[in-house]
Amino acid sequence: MSTESICAIKDFESYVRYKKESTIITVHVRAEARGAEIYNENTECRFYYEAGYAQQVVEINWNVSDTTMKALGLHSRYTTNFQEMVFEDDSLVIHAGDYSIYLTAA
Repeated sequence: MSTESICAIKDFESYVRYKKESTIITVHVRAEARGAEIYNENTECRFYYEAGYAQQVVEINWNVSDTTMKALGLHSRYTTNFQEMVFEDDSLVIHAGDYSIYLTAA
């Protein structure tokens, strides 16, 4: 578990005034794969803590089919146990291998 990633999520939640865990909110999501933009839309997201795994979770409801999502290499959830997350320039940035996902206020 990355304390820095958990702090990044908490900082972003505070920035967008996320009031209640597990509430779905709309944020702007931009995803890049190896530097090329592959997604750029307002998207529903949810943030919550999974006690059984001691991790924070970011769920992204991509506005594409599951087939397209998988073809793009995107996932519906990202966790602090497996991805690095930082809060910078008013965005939560998820680093997942060759992918960077930017969440900003919609």
